[in-house]
Amino acid sequence: RGLQLMIHYVYGSGERRKAELVLSRLRQIYDVESESITDHCVYHVVNAAYQFWFSPEATQAPATVITGLTVTERLGAPFWDVPMLNAALFRLASDEHMEGLRNMLAILDERLSPEAREHDIAIGHHFVAYLAWLEGDPEKALIAIEAAYRIARDSGFCLSPVYYGV
Repeated sequence: RGLQLMIHYVYGSGERRKAELVLSRLRQIYDVESESITDHCVYHVVNAAYQFWFSPEATQAPATVITGLTVTERLGAPFWDVPMLNAALFRLASDEHMEGLRNMLAILDERLSPEAREHDIAIGHHFVAYLAWLEGDPEKALIAIEAAYRIARDSGFCLSPVYYGV
C-alpha cells in the first residue's frame, strides 16, 4: 500500500506531511532488512518520487534512482526500474537539466527491452519529446509525443503527466 499512498500523497494531492509519514514507515521496513524484495524496491521508488516533488535539490532524486537501480539489479527485480527513472526524469525535465535528462534517458533506453511494458516504452517516448522540446527541436518532439500518445491510446493507460496531474 505504501506505493499507492505515496503516489496519491505526492502526485495526487501534494500532501507533504502525509507523504513524509509513508516514507518514514517504509524507511523503517527497509532498515529492518526485510525479506521482501518488493519492500526494498518500493522504498527507492517512493523515496525518488518524494524527492522529485518536494526536494529543493535537483540532484537528490536522480542520485536516489541510481542507488535504487543498483538494488533492483542486485535483487533481480527490474520491474521497478522505470517507476524510479520516471521520478528522476520528471525532476530533470522540470528543472530543464538537459545533460542529466540525456543521461537518465540513456539509462532508461538500456532498461527497455522488446518485452518491456507498453507504458514504460511510452514513458521513454515522452521524455525524448521533453528533451527535444528543450533543445529547440519541435519536429522531433512531436514525433516522439505522437508515438507516446499512440501507445497510451492503444493500451488504455494514460501517460504519467496526465496520470499524475503534472
